[in-house]
Amino acid sequence: MFGYREALELEELIQIKEVNLDKDGQKIIRDNFIFSCYTGLSFADVYLLINNHLDTDIEDEKWIEMIRRKTANFSGKKFFVLLFPEAIELINK
Repeated sequence: MFGYREALELEELIQIKEVNLDKDGQKIIRDNFIFSCYTGLSFADVYLLINNHLDTDIEDEKWIEMIRRKTANFSGKKFFVLLFPEAIELINK
């Protein structure tokens, strides 16, 4: 089927992470894409992400808690994403 693509393989994600980029804008876009891969957030949700959406539970695990932009006007339900260390690294960057 034309245009059909499964999820990235880990090796492919690593290759994207290791690409040498000269321009800061390119690095930001790459990091946002990688962050999306680790969290499942859409570009629109990553764009709206602020510190208030980050939370730490009693086991010291970091989470994102927010309402998806796509469904904000319909359901207003929050979603929660446990952050992997790689995603936390990108937030700190």
